Amino acid sequence: MPDKEKLNWNLALQVPGGPVIATGDELEMSGYEKHRVIVADGASGKASIGDATGVQFVALVPGKPSADLTYKVGADDVALDRAQVFAGAGAVGFITDAFPEFTFDNATGEDAVIDVFVARA
Repeated sequence: MPDKEKLNWNLALQVPGGPVIATGDELEMSGYEKHRVIVADGASGKASIGDATGVQFVALVPGKPSADLTYKVGADDVALDRAQVFAGAGAVGFITDAFPEFTFDNATGEDAVIDVFVARA
């Protein structure tokens, strides 16, 4: 049986003149998906990613973050005003209502590009 692929991720937080917090991890993956979604201004777009079974890592990275760029989690609209990273089953659990498709709505005044990365253990 072939070795599983590995995802290495790192996070560093630094306050100038203040504390530094750094962490990271290695996740063995059975597979991953990467989607680039381009959503026209005033429109919706989708990334079909399947069900949440086994998902351990999700990254939603907008090209230009904006409070006017949102995605659905259940009935709620969540702003993509920054990149969003969910690592581990606990964090991914907050967004499982978005599966099997992430639906994005764009009211930014220009086309939006969103990279979606999903890793399954």
